[in-house]
Amino acid sequence: MGVAQDHGDLRSLSKRCKLDLAHRRWLGQNSKQGKLQRQLTDIQIRMRLRVSGSRQEIREQYMPMLAAKIVLPLTQQGAGASVIEETIDYMDEYFLGKEDWDAFVELGVDVMKEELILKKIPSTTKSSFTRL
Repeated sequence: MGVAQDHGDLRSLSKRCKLDLAHRRWLGQNSKQGKLQRQLTDIQIRMRLRVSGSRQEIREQYMPMLAAKIVLPLTQQGAGASVIEETIDYMDEYFLGKEDWDAFVELGVDVMKEELILKKIPSTTKSSFTRL
């Protein structure tokens, strides 16, 4: 009887640990989702002076076009000061800052996924862009 009870206690503990782990994962994803929504809202607020649209419209219509203008040029080898200046000028047109650029990269999907894009940007370009 003691062994069976111990076995039942261990199974119960195992189930609680699995639920706790799943709960922590959900909290982590929910927290990240909230952060990304806040970033998108900030981008929408800044861009509102230049464009109109809901968060969803900004995300689906404007961000892919803008990413091609403010993120992709920096991935090119030999992207010098002129490319960085053009990127900053384009960001200025939409009232976007470095934090917004970071959010564009973080919100990227598929070939624009953050890990892929950041690997493509030469370190000299990253540091020059950060300093300006």
